[in-house]
Amino acid sequence: MHDLRGDWPPELNRSFDRIVSGYVFHHFELDEKVRIIRSLVSKCLAPSGRLVIGDIAFPDEEAREKVKIAAGNEWEDEFYWIADQALAALQKINLKVEYVQVSSCAGIFTLQP
Repeated sequence: MHDLRGDWPPELNRSFDRIVSGYVFHHFELDEKVRIIRSLVSKCLAPSGRLVIGDIAFPDEEAREKVKIAAGNEWEDEFYWIADQALAALQKINLKVEYVQVSSCAGIFTLQP
């Protein structure tokens, strides 16, 4: 087990063609998400590689609010992805980003340098 917010263990200090994350990033605020992603892309991703992130995500705040209301007492507040905000932040650090909403509360981000 490893904390993404810190340095990679030495055995992982190499370049990868693909890095895949499932349901991890919603534990971090957007600024921290961007910082971690920037680090992964610059230190660990091959120039033609891809970082694929599947996580709890909503296209915008309105969509998140609808799901929150429907969930009622079952809702847990975390730092869920808001795609329109995340796309802008990730493009700002010069990443090519694609986003696909796969359900009412999940999406997939594919990022390239």
